[in-house]
Amino acid sequence: MKSFDDIFHSLHADYSPQSRTLIDLGILLSKAYFVLGNEKFQAYTQLEINDSVLHAKNPLIKGLIKELSNINCEKSKSFIVKSEGIERFIKDIKSLELESAKPFIEDSFYKSFNFAELKAQLLYLVYTSREGIIRLKQKQIIDHIAQLNQKEERLEYLDLLVKQMKKSRNQYDEVQYTSLIKFIDCELTKWKRVVEDSMDIKGFDSTEELHDYLVAMIRNQLEYQIRFSDGYENFWKIKGQKKIQKKENQFYPYIKSIIEPICQQRDIHICHENIVANGRIDLCFSHRELKVCMEIKKAHYEDAAVAINHHFTEYLYNQNTDHGIYLILWYRSDQYKQPRNYHNLDEMKADIDIENNNYQYQIMGIDCSKPQCEKEEDHLENSHLEYDEV
Repeated sequence: MKSFDDIFHSLHADYSPQSRTLIDLGILLSKAYFVLGNEKFQAYTQLEINDSVLHAKNPLIKGLIKELSNINCEKSKSFIVKSEGIERFIKDIKSLELESAKPFIEDSFYKSFNFAELKAQLLYLVYTSREGIIRLKQKQIIDHIAQLNQKEERLEYLDLLVKQMKKSRNQYDEVQYTSLIKFIDCELTKWKRVVEDSMDIKGFDSTEELHDYLVAMIRNQLEYQIRFSDGYENFWKIKGQKKIQKKENQFYPYIKSIIEPICQQRDIHICHENIVANGRIDLCFSHRELKVCMEIKKAHYEDAAVAINHHFTEYLYNQNTDHGIYLILWYRSDQYKQPRNYHNLDEMKADIDIENNNYQYQIMGIDCSKPQCEKEEDHLENSHLEYDEV
């Protein structure tokens, strides 16, 4: 079995990048965790508590080492990393290991050794290892789905997988858990919409028909994911002790991950413009020559109740369509009191006055705050809530 010394002796003189497998990364992490845990280096290897992978209360690196140690050789080769930084990291860990064996370490060594670079490479190694594990698990899911013959079997397998992950959520680091849940949700969405015989896929005969399909998709798929599958978490981020709303460019990939697989099944193309420049997301759904536009607007923006009559109308005109969807994202809760002039989403939607009768609009809204019916504890439930300025 390969050891750390085997990896060390494979180093090139110029530290040129070599192919390192997931097993190699596990060996490097294990050795680094052991060597850097030596009390002789304690004063030099401490990171900020929020970023530290060596902090006693952070189980991330231990969990990664355990997962990486259980990967077999063939699967390990499916994720290869080449980095000069990793090669130099191997050499630095070996140097520290040799020094730790000495009774006393001279001050000159501490002064000459670059602990800052070592910590940066360690963080890179941790994040790269985690990404490798995520990709490997995604491949295992896809491979298992391919072995199932029926659509119902695939859905049952994916549903069971989600339930198992949620029950054992504390065994995952948050990034890995969130990434895998999103991936499985996308697969669920795809297989719920899949038609076994592609020749049976029916097109849309009119813009109105395409519009009605998209409205139903947003209500039944996107809203469901946000409200009942922890999707609301994708609209917030942590900043210190505060929970802050994400900007449009930060939550747009999540929205796209939900709706794009569904649209692809019905040959619907999605294009967008001006994602962040002026605080809005304009989307255009097209099926052959048919088009439906959608604008996504945060409810607390000053022009949220009137923008439908100005910019969005111009966008519809430029796209040569008369059907649109105006989607409002609602954040108001007990902790966040915006918008102040509306107490609920229905009240705001009812107050929107459409001035131009030449266009067919569907005004929709999705509550992006934490669902009140949830019982699980949220360490930020009573935190102060803010939002980023656009």
